[in-house]
Amino acid sequence: MSDFVGVTLKELDYSTSVQAQAATGAGFVGGYAWGPIEQARTITNLDNYAISFGLPNSGNKVSYLTGASYLDYSDALRVVRVSGAGTKNATSTNYDYAKFTLTSVLGVIEVGSTITANTEVTAEVVSYDEATLTLTVKNCSGLLVVGNTLTFGNGATATIESQTSYQYAKIGITSVAGTFAVGETIAKGATATGLVVEVGADYIIYEAVESSFSVSDEIVGQTSGAIATVSKKSEYIDYGEKGLLIKNLKEFENMSVPYKFAARYAGEYGNSIKVSIANSTTFANWEYKSLFDGAPEEGEIHLVVVDTKGVFYNSYAGNILSQYSYLTLVSGGVNEQGQETYYRKVLNNQDGYVYVGSKELEPIDFIDSITLEGGIDVAPTDADLIKGYNIFSDQENETVLYVFGANYSTTVINSIISMIDKRQDLMGIFSPSSLSLLQHSDINDTITAVKGWGDSVTMSNRVFLDSNWMYYYNRFNNEYVWVPMAGATAGVNSRCDTNNNPWDSPMGFTRGTYLNVTQLAWQPNKEARIEIYARSINPIYVSNQAGVVLMGDRTHVIKQSYFRQMAARKTLIIIERGAVAYLMFYLGENNNRQTRQLVTSNLSSWLRGLGAAGAFRLAQVVCNESNNPQQIIDEQKMRVLIRLMLQSSINTIELQVAVVNNVATFTENVIQGVF
Repeated sequence: MSDFVGVTLKELDYSTSVQAQAATGAGFVGGYAWGPIEQARTITNLDNYAISFGLPNSGNKVSYLTGASYLDYSDALRVVRVSGAGTKNATSTNYDYAKFTLTSVLGVIEVGSTITANTEVTAEVVSYDEATLTLTVKNCSGLLVVGNTLTFGNGATATIESQTSYQYAKIGITSVAGTFAVGETIAKGATATGLVVEVGADYIIYEAVESSFSVSDEIVGQTSGAIATVSKKSEYIDYGEKGLLIKNLKEFENMSVPYKFAARYAGEYGNSIKVSIANSTTFANWEYKSLFDGAPEEGEIHLVVVDTKGVFYNSYAGNILSQYSYLTLVSGGVNEQGQETYYRKVLNNQDGYVYVGSKELEPIDFIDSITLEGGIDVAPTDADLIKGYNIFSDQENETVLYVFGANYSTTVINSIISMIDKRQDLMGIFSPSSLSLLQHSDINDTITAVKGWGDSVTMSNRVFLDSNWMYYYNRFNNEYVWVPMAGATAGVNSRCDTNNNPWDSPMGFTRGTYLNVTQLAWQPNKEARIEIYARSINPIYVSNQAGVVLMGDRTHVIKQSYFRQMAARKTLIIIERGAVAYLMFYLGENNNRQTRQLVTSNLSSWLRGLGAAGAFRLAQVVCNESNNPQQIIDEQKMRVLIRLMLQSSINTIELQVAVVNNVATFTENVIQGVF
């Protein structure tokens, strides 16, 4: 017995209610020229689409425009870019310049002048520090090494005393014994050495450290012990390291990027990017100084990102993509508003075109612009597409109602369907995988091909197959392109969800009309429509009354049931999503009569609202002792059953017209007047 006498206050929260769940939106996966890889991004319109993922090209325009066609109907598209192995981001090039310490300098060394080394090798002076006798050169025609005598264009002379950054040279080799290792030192005696960068069957590329090798020299790997004879003399090559794959921001934040800059996204677009920087010394002669209101202070920089080739959407050659003023070169700087000014953090957090890597800026970077190179885009394989669609298996974060495909194989389609059936609250929409299936001279051949394709697609009541391709205007390239209609069909469904309800059928002259269709790949007549619809493939045809129309709302199953109806299947998904989201709040509660009554009351109230809106005819919630016996309670479970009697859409209308010979045979519901 308690010793406490008084009133104990206990608050009970019965305010939790069932919230409406998002009933529209679609997901799509394709190969693009720009944008993050293997990461979903929300797209709201065509301009946003082109800015985020680049423009269509000859390799991706069919799938690209399939995604674009959805945006004619809806502003809710989640897009995932995928790409094949070998795809790379463009980067700045390491080791573009060779840097030396000089001795025996006579005369004045001028920036921009040409030098000649031992009457053979030429190069251009990039910078010269008189205090440290440090010379930086570019555009070497051959190999410059320690001991070379340099003659400058104005008559000045000097000798190379040491190298502080290296050039790359290539030698041919023969009579090879053993295997040279990348990273080891190769030497001829004790003088000519180099660090191996690449080993081929008949060549070695190395960083030139001291002096060059000559034909017939015997070289030895100092680690591997491999031996070879030089068959071709050392020649200078531009062996700048460039290009690596950064899939998305998350990967960038967890990887080493040993470059000054890298393109934000992988692909050839990045090869058009140039970064130009000015500091307090170089601003006066900077080609972009007119964009800024004054020179940066000591320790500050101005920076622009330039589209040199005009490849980006709404851009042109030489267009400034982004610009930044008064950035600091060291961490910790802030402006008057308290905002970070360190150039690495600012660009990595804000810029849409470049990342800043870990390699430090050098004095030369404030004189010459930094161009990005090495960007490569490789078309995705079926495996890449499947990996992209599996991103939509994340039920908690990807709340789209549809995913749709483009000109993808049945291998890809069936893998997507497997993901959909595991997730259970998603609809997949697909068109025939090839235009050639549809364009036959004999309509019977087209019917056979369409049915054969449908038979190859896994049966599922969460799948919707249409039956056509359309001739669609590509506004980006001013051309017409044949594309599958799955994107537009998904758009028709989303438009119906938004303008009407998910439980309304998307078919017919009222809700099933298409936009921006110039021509269909084939025109199924009435007999063809009946034949393919019997196989649960939904016809699309040109109607004289309504234009291009979806004339079917059947999911991809043959057995008669409510789940055979697209609207009914979507209704179940909407109800399941809402109920699951609501019931999550009861995890950890006790399974007692009070809890079960509260669940029943709230779900019933929510369902009454949906029923009044026409979602179904009847509904019942069961959550009581009948389906929650003590054994279920002891297993720490609670069972909730929702019974529904769904609506059925009209697929066939029987019109009867009777001719009678006596007024008496009419019923009382006769309409008087002239028909």
